[in-house]
Amino acid sequence: MLLALSLLILACRDDPQDSARDASLLTTQRTQLSTPVTERAVAAGLEYLASLQQHNGDGSFAITDVERGEYAPLGVSALCTLAFLAAAPNRVAASTARSSRARSSSWCSTTDLGQDSAERGNISLQGDAVSKAHGHGYATLALAEAYGMTKGSERIRTALVAAVERIEKSQGAEGGWFYDPYPSPTHEGSVTICLVQALRAARDAGIQVDAEVVRRAEDYVRRLQRRAGCSATRSANRVAPASDSPPPPSPR
Repeated sequence: MLLALSLLILACRDDPQDSARDASLLTTQRTQLSTPVTERAVAAGLEYLASLQQHNGDGSFAITDVERGEYAPLGVSALCTLAFLAAAPNRVAASTARSSRARSSSWCSTTDLGQDSAERGNISLQGDAVSKAHGHGYATLALAEAYGMTKGSERIRTALVAAVERIEKSQGAEGGWFYDPYPSPTHEGSVTICLVQALRAARDAGIQVDAEVVRRAEDYVRRLQRRAGCSATRSANRVAPASDSPPPPSPR
């Protein structure tokens, strides 16, 4: 797991050859994994999500099979939106695709853009006490994907830049992130990777990402690794001390 997470972070570095290699790998995977059975399964899943969205009426996704206190509307809606953004045009009706892309744009209105706000750039929904940093990461990822598909919408770009800056400003001293939109002495591996994914998508969409933030995140994940090779999801308040020497290269 740690190797995969480390490679994900390394991929965030600005290397055109890496981007070309990723695009080639994605094309190969789609060719090898796409069968009539998988295509029908994907189409059925998208139809189900579309029915939930239409039922709710406001563009979000109505999930009713969870306890209200455990429901994370921002995170759930962002993940559902990403499914539509990733879908091939022939898998979903054009009207549904437009609606889902519009849902991505709606994150703009839930992004804190107050010039004097201490949480400027944070994406949240009123009453959602569960999504927190995971929700912000998924919503930022959806914004980045939508920005790349809308020929440079300035409205989306403004929200996306602010969301990226909030991620950068909320990185903790150890190099990881926790659930809140500001630096914390506590940190958690899954939150960290979620936010790094958002930074990677933003970078790929042409948004500037602080390379030092990525370097510190990479160092943090490497220091989570245990001797057996696995990695801890959460590491209390400390990980192994940061090293001034460069980390060992990841095997490819």
